[in-house]
Parts: sequence; C-alpha cells; structure tokens
Amino acid sequence: MSTRTQDWWRQAERDLNLARLARDAACHKWACFAAHQAAEKAVKALHLAHGQEAWGHVVARLIQELPEPLRPGPDLLKRRVSLTVTTFPRAIPMAIRKGRHLSITVPCKANWPCNMPVRSLHSSVIVWPDAQTVRTAVRDWAHQQAEMHPELLAVACFGSLATGRFGVGSDADLLLIVEHAHADPAERHRPWPVETLPVPVDLVVLTPEEWKALDPETRFGRMLLYDAVWIWHRPRWRPPSSTPQAP
Repeated sequence: MSTRTQDWWRQAERDLNLARLARDAACHKWACFAAHQAAEKAVKALHLAHGQEAWGHVVARLIQELPEPLRPGPDLLKRRVSLTVTTFPRAIPMAIRKGRHLSITVPCKANWPCNMPVRSLHSSVIVWPDAQTVRTAVRDWAHQQAEMHPELLAVACFGSLATGRFGVGSDADLLLIVEHAHADPAERHRPWPVETLPVPVDLVVLTPEEWKALDPETRFGRMLLYDAVWIWHRPRWRPPSSTPQAP
C-alpha cells in the first residue's frame, strides 16, 4: 500500500502559495493559517518519506519528532515555528447555497487536540489498515451507534476512503445524517466516539434539511452529494441514487 508522501508535499506547496497570496492581499490571519498548514504538511511528508507517521498540529513538536539525523538545530525552534492556533478561524465554510446564505461548517483541525504518538510504518506490530478494513470498522461502528442513537439515519464516507486514494497516513472522512441536531454544526462531532475507529476521523454531521440545502456547485457540496459512499442507512432513509453503496 502506497504512502501519501507526495500528496502531503504537493498540498504543502499549494498552501504556501496561498499564504503568499493572502499576505500580498493583507489578509494576515489567512496568511498565517495557510503558512502553518504548509509547514505542518511539509513536515508530515518528511515523516512519511522516512517511514513514520506523525500526528498533531504543532510544527515545533512535529520537527522534534523527526528521526535524529533530520532534526534542525535549536535555533529554528526558538524562532517559534509553532504558530498559535488561537488566531485561526474556528471553522471553515462547508457549503453556501446560492440565493440564501446557508453556511454549514465543520471543526477546524487546528483546534483539535492530538494524543496519537509518532508511529513507525515499518513496525511488525503497528500496521496501517487498508481501506476495506476501515470501511468494515465504520460499518460495525455505525450499527453500534444506531442502537444507541435512534436519530442516526445514515453513515457515509467521502474523501480518500470513498475515491480509492486511501493509503498510509490517510484519515477517514465520515458523514452522518441525523434526524435532529440542536448543537452548532461545529460542535456536533463531540458526542460520537470516533476514537474507537482504527484511523483518525474527520466527522461532518448534518440533518436531512441541511443535506438537501447543500450547493452542488461548491467543492464540499459536490464531495458530499456525489462522492459519498454510503456505509449504512436505516430503511426510512433513501440515499441519492447518484451515490454508490459500500461493498
């Protein structure tokens, strides 16, 4: 199974270009956010290229956890390469419906704590699960959650797990459809115990009304409406015919 080294590196380059554009436009917070993302992804690419996976968003810590020959001197760390996450936007726009300003948001990863260790990709003990293993785990998890949460209507995966690009270093992007949701969209992930799944999870929780209001002309709207692969659903929920079912 291939690693995501090149994917992380290419995205780091794109984020760095975005940071320069934001800087030139005097959008300083976004410049800082994009620069932080570029640094984080570049260091994670370096980890993957040398046989290990690192988690978290503090760049200084990610650098310190590199293999010994790759670590820079203390001067770099003293220059505070770890950017504060408190200035970053708390959530990113998910989809904006034309004609009415419906903004659906998901939590910004920069604000999530991380307690996962650096792990070797060559270990005989720790093996990164393949896509089918993760989908099976998600299906079992969905059945367990459905027994405890009657409001849960459906569970789908999107992103790399749905498009066939899942590899070492990939997380699981999951979509939950619930009958009712009283919490702010950015807080809805909290009650769901995704830490029991075998890989890190990015969770989006929507009501049927929010699902129908997604704009297919936005990137996230297309991803959720057309790329989602349905893992599980109740008989009373009918997934769109344009989206596939998980094998």
